[in-house]
Amino acid sequence: MKVLFDTSVLIAALLNARPRHLIAIKCLGKANEKTIDGYGCTHAHSESYSIFTLFSIYPKISPSAAKTLLFQNILNNLKIIELDGENYKNIIEGLEKIALVVVPPTMH
Repeated sequence: MKVLFDTSVLIAALLNARPRHLIAIKCLGKANEKTIDGYGCTHAHSESYSIFTLFSIYPKISPSAAKTLLFQNILNNLKIIELDGENYKNIIEGLEKIALVVVPPTMH
């Protein structure tokens, strides 16, 4: 199975205080163990770094610690997908064609 990890899952997996931490870390663990094919896009990785270093998280995560978190848990374990402007346009068009509606995790 191929699984694309978005920012919300990456953050939940790496921060114990997040509500969906246990579910997210279990999924990321499967990717790290190679029982699923895990993917992450460059945009989600940079967003995760930003969240780790900019938001009020206690204890504060330094840029160096954020880099270590990302490399040890994500960048070395997930296949990286680079998205450009055309990719984003195609994704939005494809989502519209299949009438995909994103449901917030609290509504599952």
